[in-house]
Amino acid sequence: MSRLAVAFLITGLLVSAGCQSNSANTMVFPAAPTVVSAAPAEELTAAGGGLLWQGHLGTAVALFFPHDRAIDNTWMADINYNFNVMRDLSVELGAGLITTDVTDPGFSGDMQMVPLTVGIQYGKPLFPPDGRAYGGMGLGWVMNDLSVTGGISADDSLLVYFMGGVDIPMKTAGVDMALDIELRYQMANADLSNGDTLDLDAFMFRVNLVWLF
Repeated sequence: MSRLAVAFLITGLLVSAGCQSNSANTMVFPAAPTVVSAAPAEELTAAGGGLLWQGHLGTAVALFFPHDRAIDNTWMADINYNFNVMRDLSVELGAGLITTDVTDPGFSGDMQMVPLTVGIQYGKPLFPPDGRAYGGMGLGWVMNDLSVTGGISADDSLLVYFMGGVDIPMKTAGVDMALDIELRYQMANADLSNGDTLDLDAFMFRVNLVWLF
């Protein structure tokens, strides 16, 4: 065998040994696991006590204490729907009914008020596990029906209100419910056909039973 052939043979053996050595010493690391994180549940909770866009249907009774002494103290019943729009914030739609006696120099009779309202609530946890305190404000339109001597009528009224309360979670027969205890203050005036004005400003102590779904 010529010296050139021997040199090629030795070179080939060295290259082959080097490749096998590199292959043996090479470590293959597994691919890093892909981490998928979900938003924590509390980030999705809102003022109504549930997940984003969750609805809350309520029926409420309130004691009605008007400033105008021409209007008797009475009570209000309403139905409401509250839904969560973002963390700690919800929107409430409501429709109510108030019937009371009206006595004023020159006339007396009955008055019926139907308030239609939309408001916002902002709530924060108050006590465990899910109780919260909330506050808010809203606007509304009051449809007034005055039935008094003398044929006097009342115009409909623009309504502004403020409220604050506590929300107490409950569970009855496997149904998620809540009890809202709330103090509300409304401001409104009703113009009468005889030129007078009825002051519809009032405090309301309101209890609302809510179903969560």
